[in-house]
Amino acid sequence: YATESCRASIKYGFNVLKLATIYAHTHIYNFNSIRVIEKCGLNFIEQHIYDSMPANLYKIEHSKFSK
Repeated sequence: YATESCRASIKYGFNVLKLATIYAHTHIYNFNSIRVIEKCGLNFIEQHIYDSMPANLYKIEHSKFSK
């Protein structure tokens, strides 16, 4: 149910909280999370260090979100 939860969170963020952009990050080797994030329409931005660990950063903008 990870994909459904991710999509619901994105929809809530855009429709209820009125966010313009939503970001997500995951460890660079967490392939299951990467698959869910990308399946939900977020795009890879960059690799960075988060909490002393390598991570991928993703984002989706409200204008690119398909309901």
